[in-house]
Amino acid sequence: MPGQANYRVIQYDTYGVMLPKPDVSEDITAREATPTGVLWASSEKADRAELQWRLSLPLLVFIVTLLAVPLAKVNPRQGRFLKLLPAILLYMAYLTLLIAVRGALEKGRMQVGMWWVHALFLAIGLGIFYWEPLKHWRARRRDTLEAAQ
Repeated sequence: MPGQANYRVIQYDTYGVMLPKPDVSEDITAREATPTGVLWASSEKADRAELQWRLSLPLLVFIVTLLAVPLAKVNPRQGRFLKLLPAILLYMAYLTLLIAVRGALEKGRMQVGMWWVHALFLAIGLGIFYWEPLKHWRARRRDTLEAAQ
């Protein structure tokens, strides 16, 4: 009863409450569980999209690594995090474009495939990777041509 002094103090060695197990639903579709060999032989649009998605993930890792190397180089005076935002934006654009193309392929709105996305970001990565050496090469070539005249 509130206001009365008749109460007991109980001490526990350990105290625990049993929580219910959460409902985890991993919806794995039949297409995601299909072996790659079966997808390779299929001519269905959604199967082709799933096959290209599976092959895209290792390519994504390679191309993102290629992008990360030149974007990790910074001038000590600029700070360590100067190129972090462009790197994050490039990665997000790459992944978003891949997911959008995958959806378009599954619905049959696109026939080209995912390869153009990889080619585009590979070209961006190679451009960033070789930008400084190309700049120095063009400057040396220009100086050579000016000296010859």
